[in-house]
Amino acid sequence: MKVGKIPVASIILGVVTLTALLLKFFNPAQAVVNSAFINGAYAGSLFVLGLYYVNIYYTAWINNRKEAKAHQE
Repeated sequence: MKVGKIPVASIILGVVTLTALLLKFFNPAQAVVNSAFINGAYAGSLFVLGLYYVNIYYTAWINNRKEAKAHQE
């Protein structure tokens, strides 16, 4: 899923990174408490972003195979 031309997972990664940096700077004790949530959000966002890019490459691969078959016939 995208917002404009930017994948939602990229937006989530940016928000989580900004949140983590602000927490570490302004309230280090709370950053330690929220570290599990932040790490989970990082991992989840990276996983979704990875699936997004795998889908792009897989779709391109399938389209190239279809084009190659069409040229062979």
